Amino acid sequence: MAVCKFVLVRHGETMANRTGLLQGQTECPLNENGRAQAAAAAERLSDMHFDAAYASTLSRAWETAQIIVSRHPGLELQEAPALREWHLGDLENRMQPELLKLYPEEMASFRRECMDIRIPNGESLADVQRRVSSFLEKLADASAGKTILLVTHGGILQRVFRMAVGVTAPENYVSLTMNTSVSIVLRHVEDKAWQLVSWNSTDHLQNLPTHETLSY
Repeated sequence: MAVCKFVLVRHGETMANRTGLLQGQTECPLNENGRAQAAAAAERLSDMHFDAAYASTLSRAWETAQIIVSRHPGLELQEAPALREWHLGDLENRMQPELLKLYPEEMASFRRECMDIRIPNGESLADVQRRVSSFLEKLADASAGKTILLVTHGGILQRVFRMAVGVTAPENYVSLTMNTSVSIVLRHVEDKAWQLVSWNSTDHLQNLPTHETLSY
């Protein structure tokens, strides 16, 4: 049975992650700890074979991917705009406590599956789901039998989680991922079926600081 294996890595830590600044598609570079986290992820994945590597074009994901790919001579890193973080429009580059007061419904959509809420001058969650699903399904169909590295963002990883396990119950929160966590999903190409193998693994970060924030 033809299977495509996706190894997904969230980008390393940024100062926005530490301070609670909502990033979206705003450029926020890795901080020193984020680069150390990326190096630790690179070490963890150094013995894994990848047939291809794709990354979001936002610098925090792209630099994380470059650090990982540097351990794989001959592996070309390819741009994937579809893996860019959720475009958060008027909410971007603002502090979360302020946004919780001004945009309570929009902020709630970061925790629950509120697919129809559209961010002012940004994307709805349904928009994000469509672009991520379309990209991964087409890539999987063209990559049967291969292992693909994807470096992306927390909001995008939530959309992959939904593809693999279904809709989160309305009373529950959606899954979050830590900076440079490693997750694995399979696409059974002939059956058009997704399968979750592992999620939010952070064993490689045991000796580094981690910081839990909203994923965006």
